[in-house]
Amino acid sequence: MKLNDKIIYFIILERNSYLISPIDVRKTGLTEIPKLPKNINQFLNAELFSKVTNDDMINPIIINFLYDDYQIDSEIINNFEHSLKVFIIGSQNEIKLDFSKIVEPYIVGSLSNNLPAYLKDRIDNKLIFNNYEEFTSLLKAIIEILKSKNFDFKFLPPNKEIDIEFSVHEFSVSILNFLIENQIYGNFWDGNPTKTLELKYTDRQENILNHLSRNIILQLESQTSERKNIPPLIFCLPYNDFKGLKSNHTSDKEIFTKVRKLNSSSQRSDYLFKSDFAGDINEKQTQRIISLSANLTKLKLDFLDFASYLHASFRNSPIYRAPIIGNEINKILSYLDPKNQTPNFQKIFYKLLTIFNKKISKIIDLSKLQKIVETFEIQFIAISDLPVEWLTVNEVPIAFQSDITRIPEKTHPSILANYVHNLHQRVSISEDIIKDTLIVFGSLDDELRIGYEHFIKNPISSEIKISVCNSRADLFFAINKYKPKIIIFDSHGSPNNKEYTSNIKLGADLLTGNDIVAFGKFAPIIILSCCSTFPIMNYYNALPMAFLETGTISITSTFLPIGIGSAYMLYYRILNNLIEASKNPVHKNWLSFISHNIRTSAITLSIEHIILKFAKKGRTIKYDTYRHLDLLVRLMNNDQRSSIYKNWAFEIANLFDKKYHKEIISLMNEKNMKYENLYYTNIGRSDLIYFDSWLKR
Repeated sequence: MKLNDKIIYFIILERNSYLISPIDVRKTGLTEIPKLPKNINQFLNAELFSKVTNDDMINPIIINFLYDDYQIDSEIINNFEHSLKVFIIGSQNEIKLDFSKIVEPYIVGSLSNNLPAYLKDRIDNKLIFNNYEEFTSLLKAIIEILKSKNFDFKFLPPNKEIDIEFSVHEFSVSILNFLIENQIYGNFWDGNPTKTLELKYTDRQENILNHLSRNIILQLESQTSERKNIPPLIFCLPYNDFKGLKSNHTSDKEIFTKVRKLNSSSQRSDYLFKSDFAGDINEKQTQRIISLSANLTKLKLDFLDFASYLHASFRNSPIYRAPIIGNEINKILSYLDPKNQTPNFQKIFYKLLTIFNKKISKIIDLSKLQKIVETFEIQFIAISDLPVEWLTVNEVPIAFQSDITRIPEKTHPSILANYVHNLHQRVSISEDIIKDTLIVFGSLDDELRIGYEHFIKNPISSEIKISVCNSRADLFFAINKYKPKIIIFDSHGSPNNKEYTSNIKLGADLLTGNDIVAFGKFAPIIILSCCSTFPIMNYYNALPMAFLETGTISITSTFLPIGIGSAYMLYYRILNNLIEASKNPVHKNWLSFISHNIRTSAITLSIEHIILKFAKKGRTIKYDTYRHLDLLVRLMNNDQRSSIYKNWAFEIANLFDKKYHKEIISLMNEKNMKYENLYYTNIGRSDLIYFDSWLKR
């Protein structure tokens, strides 16, 4: 008889407009999910399990979300017949599933003492749990029963008590990180740490950093391979632009106005709100305002912690949830809103970047976090609607210093849909990936024709597919014909200010998010070499969100308008470098690869800018290819990037003959190209797309 050690969780929820809402998280007890083991053997001996599964670097908790009104086919459930199935019921409505047809082993229950009464009459009491404590007891009993049967399966020996004192502080993010550490060591499946300690509000951020360091140390200790693979950091930066609270009662108008104001503000560095209520309200009303505000904030943060954990579970990543950033940041960002953008936005970009960071730095101290990141070369998975890429540490943007990808926060379904899509598909970069790459030219007007004609005359590889698409029908035909794994769109992009979305021009047609969702799956990797495909300032329906919904894992998009020539040059370099990277172990994952190409694009732009400036004066200048290569290699090293960024003008000048240095430094100070890489944003989980060449190393 076969058995595997997987535990497959099925969470059955009431139907609503979301995949899962913040209210569901609280009502269904999903805050308990981080306590659950991913595997039977992990539950028995997590320390040994971590070492045994070291080479299987992606090992998430497997959760399937189902609706109560959906006719659940028992045959689909029974596809997991060799795994332990756990049904967590989050709905009081009668669910459409006949448990008598489910193949054992399985158990059914609730994590919030809220199991519907009718189920207790239909299911053997020996298979029911009502809360987490009952779940662990039942799991132990089920495992003993499984051990007594003749399974072709090796159970790990029970875990010995580890001589480590795990203490946790009474702060939700600290507790969450403690539970992630427990996924590695598994010493406390009952969820109880050795000690629970009080924590000063002012020490909260420092405490999270301690967990971050401890997680990395535990992971390194559990890895037996010489190839050490540090998990990415889940960096959650919540954004409060609360507008949804309304009341029709005149008597409540002032209270609700103040609640809305409080829930649109920033937290302090100690994760508390500054409550300054002006106006004629009494103490009872003040308490009501604080209570309403705290409840709304907790709903939001409980959901973000739950979503952060699901994404952390792929690699047992540590989680850094920063204090909430409020809408006082909106005024700065509004200058870059497509509705307000001026043609010379580039001239004020650096100034806006500086002001943006001054405001953020009053709330978050990233300098200590960056030291840990630099030491271990950690990648960032940001959950935020803010341009996290623009945050700076010692005047160096995170996106230049580290590899970073982002999952937007506002649209709750997209955070979880991205988890589900990554759960059910594994994509890697094969050595022949170039033959599965499609370039879509959406327009051949005078501006874009230059790039198209250059590519035809200078093909990187004859295996790359090219399609000129003058309509949506042309695009869909090309995708069905070639079935690409990578699609690059080279066209005009434009935001839609009324619907807060974005479009791509395909001849006379416009490709919208609705078109993308209606068509279905495009490709695991999308590169949008188009202007403003994901503008800042609440463009929640932008194209990348539609691609995420259809199962795309990684989307490279743009915050701002980009130069047609520089955009073409970037993806031309990406393709050229991909041929080398797909065959040699240069980058471990797509996030490393795409980040490096975007980061180093500023070098190419700077060189081109200098050559053109000299050419306009009838002068010829050449750069040293060996120095250029050396600079590219140095930018591969995390500890070199900060220095290169701060000395950018000199680094670029050093590529040329010394007699030109002064003139080139002056040119670089006049137009600094190093900011253009900040016009791009990576969306999704590109860190989970590994290069086969790296895995085989």
